[in-house]
Amino acid sequence: RIVKKFLTQHAMHPALAGFGMDALCTTSRFMLDPRNRNGRLIYPLMKVVYDYMRQREIRLNFGDCSPHQLPFYQHLGFRNYERGFDDPAYGYKLPLLMLLGDRQELLRRRTPLARAAANYLDDNEVIAWFHEMYPGAGPALTGTELGPGCMRPRVEQRLGSGVANSCAIFR
Repeated sequence: RIVKKFLTQHAMHPALAGFGMDALCTTSRFMLDPRNRNGRLIYPLMKVVYDYMRQREIRLNFGDCSPHQLPFYQHLGFRNYERGFDDPAYGYKLPLLMLLGDRQELLRRRTPLARAAANYLDDNEVIAWFHEMYPGAGPALTGTELGPGCMRPRVEQRLGSGVANSCAIFR
């Protein structure tokens, strides 16, 4: 029951049908001893996990985060690809997906995983599948990459100008 709920919340069925269970994985909560949270341990740990996944031919890494954590996860190379969901234990979550074989995106993101990704081939099949399955997702952009004046046009494109005009924050 838990697996079925996770598959549904993260809209994993198309990936499961296209690539099989052995090509998918999930990563969750970073947990480190408070004495090791100075930033020096997390990236080597992530590299080891990335290499582990690639050596086992895992192609898609699913996860989720709270909205305020999205820029951090985007920097790591994750993409927000579906609408969020309410998790009864953790609150509102955004589903995330990392295409492990998309070296260009990892390099563009300047993610710490880009060096590790350079040791593996591109996964053009997964990249093409993602763009076909989620054409509106586009490249993951953080607020710092957008620059001033870019948010309103994006909101209008996604929600319509009526919504943007009715929200005080955009006035």
